[in-house]
Amino acid sequence: MAPCELCESMSAFWPLWVAVAFAVTAAGAIAWIRHWRNRLSAPVRYDAHHRLTTDDGCACALDRLLPNAGAPGAADLPPVLIVHGLAINQRNCDAFDDLSLARDLRAAGRDVWLLTLRSGLHDLTWRQRQKVCFAAMADQDVPLAVAEVRSRTGADRLDLIGFSMGGMLLYGSLGRSVDPAHVRRVVIYGSPGMVRIPIWPLSKLRLPVFFAWLAPRMPYRALGGLLAPFVDWYTTPLHRIPYNPDNVAKGRTASVLVDAIEDVPWALHRDFARWAITDGEIRVGNMRALDSLRGLTTPVRFFAGAVDGLAPPPSVALAFAAWGASVMAPGAVDKTLHVLGRATGCVHDYGHGDLMFGSRAGAEVFPPAIAFLQESDR
Repeated sequence: MAPCELCESMSAFWPLWVAVAFAVTAAGAIAWIRHWRNRLSAPVRYDAHHRLTTDDGCACALDRLLPNAGAPGAADLPPVLIVHGLAINQRNCDAFDDLSLARDLRAAGRDVWLLTLRSGLHDLTWRQRQKVCFAAMADQDVPLAVAEVRSRTGADRLDLIGFSMGGMLLYGSLGRSVDPAHVRRVVIYGSPGMVRIPIWPLSKLRLPVFFAWLAPRMPYRALGGLLAPFVDWYTTPLHRIPYNPDNVAKGRTASVLVDAIEDVPWALHRDFARWAITDGEIRVGNMRALDSLRGLTTPVRFFAGAVDGLAPPPSVALAFAAWGASVMAPGAVDKTLHVLGRATGCVHDYGHGDLMFGSRAGAEVFPPAIAFLQESDR
């Protein structure tokens, strides 16, 4: 066969060659992710795991850490429920055995429950993934978890901790789908009161609201596995949006990328995109989430990272101001806002993710929240 005939023969099968190249590339990527996931993972153990089915046929989960035996001063205190953020699972606040808000609470004698929202489960069916939106989690996942913890422990009330989107869900559920009478105290970490696009040039654009419908499913889980081996090799301005790299020990971010990061489904991404390109207001359906905070008298502590690119202190302060705003009696609402950075005595300025896995989070970020939650109401 002449060379030109050979070329023509091969070109006739170009769809096959494209398919083979795609299959080889995909197989290589999967093998790469599995290798580094096994190598970089920092597994943790729980005392119990419960898979829950929501009223709309979706799912969420609860993992339990029973209190350490002999821990003083916590026998009369209720269980603690922790709600994680966007694009992450329950490991958000339980990243490592030796660097974990959840395990520090456990060491203080608390019964700790970590909620994995439907957005944090990567084994949902295609039909279930279509139900992953902010309103569904505020109206179903959070109240179901509160009811489940109360039922399994026999506690009348519990303490709540929300990180990032977890705190935003508390904004949208407290006083609506969750009875404040069932909540003793609340801690909020890095949860904005308004959503804006975190990248400066894009934040200045004024896009029509229909652009939110173009928001795709974000495959962060696969991207995290692909990039984990290289994350400590370099630092770009984009790194500083989700966390402050100067404040994280080498190797920690890589483990978080393979253990904790999850995809953002289309419907949930659409919610955040719609808020960001309109007025920034967080909404549950047509209701502004911050409006439900105005009548709350539940004691609360807010924590914000000084250089947080996703939840800057002024944005967290909006929720702080709304909490109990309609309560007329001066001092009737026990609330404070802490900005964590060098100006307030921290070694580094805190960003977003490093509020939970920063090198000094166990000494600077967790203790004030735990001290607040350890206070008795008697």
